[in-house]
Amino acid sequence: MQSASKTKVVLICDTMNEIDDQFAIAYALGSSALEVLAVISSHNTLVHGANSVNLYQEEAQRVLTLCGREDIPCLKGAHRPMESTEEYLPSEGLNFIVDLAQRGETFSILCTGPATDLAALFIGHPALSKRIPIIWAGSFPDETTWKKYKYGELNARADIAAWRVVYKNSENLVVLPGWPGVVKVAVENSKFLPELRTKNKPILNFLADILEKWGHGRLKMDMDSDRPTKVLWDIVNVAYYSVPEAVITRKMALPEVDPAGSMYWDQKTVEVPICMDVDEEEIMKDFWQAMDNLPA
Repeated sequence: MQSASKTKVVLICDTMNEIDDQFAIAYALGSSALEVLAVISSHNTLVHGANSVNLYQEEAQRVLTLCGREDIPCLKGAHRPMESTEEYLPSEGLNFIVDLAQRGETFSILCTGPATDLAALFIGHPALSKRIPIIWAGSFPDETTWKKYKYGELNARADIAAWRVVYKNSENLVVLPGWPGVVKVAVENSKFLPELRTKNKPILNFLADILEKWGHGRLKMDMDSDRPTKVLWDIVNVAYYSVPEAVITRKMALPEVDPAGSMYWDQKTVEVPICMDVDEEEIMKDFWQAMDNLPA
C-alpha cells in the first residue's frame, strides 16, 4: 500500500526524444517521496516526426515493465503540436488527468516534454486545471539565456502555441529551464556507466545501455569539463518533490511569447517560481537511493 505522505504525480514525457525521460521515470518509480499514477507520452515531432507519440509510449512502457510496474497506466498524449493557441487536442492521457481531477484526487503533473497536453487541459478544462500544480521542464529564465540557448531547447520550441497557452495560465506553474541550473546535473560516463551496471538490475542495465548508445558521437563537454558528460535534464522534475531543498527557485516574471517563439522581456506578465540553481550532489544522492528501491 502506498504511503499517504507520498506526493502523487502524473508524468508527461517525450520518452526517447533523448534518454533523460527514461531516467526520470525510473527515478520517480523508485523515489520514496512519490507515487506515480500514470505515465503519459506526448509527441515531439521536431525529433521523431508524426509517429513520435507511438515510439515514446512504447519506450515508456518498456521502462515501466523493467521496473516491475506494469500496473501503472501508460497512455498516449497529444500526437502533434497545436496549430493555434485556441486549438484543443484531446487524448487518452488528457482524459485520465481530467478523470482524476473530477474525482477529487490531489496530484501534480511533472511535464518533461512539449506542453501540448498541458495546454489542452487549460483550454478544455480551465476550472480543473487551476487545482493541479504543474512542474514543466522548458523555456528560459532571462533574455541572455534565451539568446544563447534558444535553438538547443526543444520542449518549448516543439509546440510554441502550447508554450504560449501555458504562460497565460500560470497560476500553478513552476518552470525548470535547462539553464543555468538544471544543466549542472551532468554525469561522467566513464564513472556513471559502471555504477549503473554494478547493481545488476534490469532497469539499470537498460539505462546504462541507452546512455552508452546515446554517447557514441553525441556526448558534449558540459560544465567546462574536459571529459564526456551527459546532462540528465528531466530528473530535476522528480527531484523537485523527492529532494525539494536541492531545486532552488526564484519568483520571476514571465515574458510575452510571440507565435514564432520570440520572448519579449520588456513585456513581462505574472511571476512564477523558476529554477535558477540546483544542488546536483544532493539530487544524484537521492537518485541512487531511488535506484536501490527498484526491483532486482
